[in-house]
Amino acid sequence: MLGGDPGSERLIEYEAKLNYFLPENDALAICQYDYKRFSPGIIMSVIRTHPILIYRGRVSRNFYYVPPDEMLLPEQPFLEVERLLYEIFERETIKELWDETGEALRNTELKLDEIERTGKMGSWEWDAAEDLVAWSKGTYRIFGMDPATPPPDYEGHLKLYAPESAERLRNAVGLVMKGGEVYELELELARPAGARRWVIARGEAKRDPEGRTTGLRGTVVDITESKLAVEALYNAAPCGYHSLDSDGRFVRINDTELKWLGYAREEVVGKMKLTDVIAPESLDLFLQNFPRLLKTGLVRDLEFEFVRKDGARFPVLLSATAIKDRDGRFVMSNSIVFDITERKKAEDELISLNRNLSEAQAKVKVLKGLLPICASCKKIRNDQGFWDSVEKYVHEHSEAEFTHSMCPDCFRKFYPEFEKENKKEM
Repeated sequence: MLGGDPGSERLIEYEAKLNYFLPENDALAICQYDYKRFSPGIIMSVIRTHPILIYRGRVSRNFYYVPPDEMLLPEQPFLEVERLLYEIFERETIKELWDETGEALRNTELKLDEIERTGKMGSWEWDAAEDLVAWSKGTYRIFGMDPATPPPDYEGHLKLYAPESAERLRNAVGLVMKGGEVYELELELARPAGARRWVIARGEAKRDPEGRTTGLRGTVVDITESKLAVEALYNAAPCGYHSLDSDGRFVRINDTELKWLGYAREEVVGKMKLTDVIAPESLDLFLQNFPRLLKTGLVRDLEFEFVRKDGARFPVLLSATAIKDRDGRFVMSNSIVFDITERKKAEDELISLNRNLSEAQAKVKVLKGLLPICASCKKIRNDQGFWDSVEKYVHEHSEAEFTHSMCPDCFRKFYPEFEKENKKEM
């Protein structure tokens, strides 16, 4: 072209027609131009005939590309004017739509932020291949981090949770990445300042068009206030509550039951089993009912004795429910416990009272009904029809014993001489 060879005047026609040839043949082509050595008019026409441009090392789609069907028409200049006018109109329309979309997006972001703020929740996404994490403002608020800083990577994110919660989250994420769908966990956050905080963490798999899991997306909800309120009720309850893992070890216990047992929480949770606080004589009863808990998921009103730290014993009434996974395997149990010391004491007193009453009734011979008594000698007719003295009848029908004496009237009647002697002495 620069040498003025014959046919070079048809350069633009040649470039336009290449757009017919190259897509239909096993060929690639790069047309290279030094725009400093060509006239601006030729460079403009070259730009219009190439759907893709490489400029300053960047490959770009060409918005000014004119298809060959239009480029080779005789009225091309007229069509060029129409195209330019349409592009001006289209660009302005796109700008207006962009401005409207941007405003709508900003309003949506503000609404989303308000929803997250009032709902104490946040959202996030994780690209596993690049280990890239994106957080919403609500997620930054929950974890107490500056939104201007980049969110931590996967391993760094796990450090925001208490150790046990971090391990549970790691296991759940691993299951989802291996083909699972979702997880939902109650997790405790790390507490460098000593204040306990909890969240509900939900996550689901992100998949590519081929169905491969590429990462996760999900939400976190701050449940600290409700959790503390429930904990306060849980610990202040007049009855005992505890949860056991599959090995029968305490994973949770309320203050009431701890007070009964005389232990500190650190001595019990994760270290002691329920069988450690059951009196040896009651172990058989507990072990006999444990299979029923595994099978039916419920055991009610088991009565046995607990042993305090100081060795003292007290009776309790326990009901338990089992929690199982989706495959029916036992995971943990929750129990409610009542101290029935006062009830047992009242029952024992009632039993003792009834026993004493029965013994008394067995001993007492009751005098009842109409007694046929002689109006003269005062003898009483017994059940066999014989007449007994009052002394004999009462003795046989009661526990009464008689000692004989004499009233003053009878004494004067039967021993008048003694009364006369007494008067002389006076």
